[in-house]
Amino acid sequence: IILSSAPPRSPPNPVMEEQLPTRHALAALDVVYEMSTVLDTGLSKSELAILMGLCENSVNPEALAAVV
Repeated sequence: IILSSAPPRSPPNPVMEEQLPTRHALAALDVVYEMSTVLDTGLSKSELAILMGLCENSVNPEALAAVV
């Protein structure tokens, strides 16, 4: 038997998980938006954020590209 001195972890707080995006997510969106601008896609930041969210939720990126 292995005993751990670390305190038990509390369950994740669903309210905290749905708060505003972190600085890292916003920085990633900024980079993607800059790439989109260079490639002249015509997509807005909000449209890119939606597409990124769909990709993070396992939607097929090739299917999204075909629709967009």
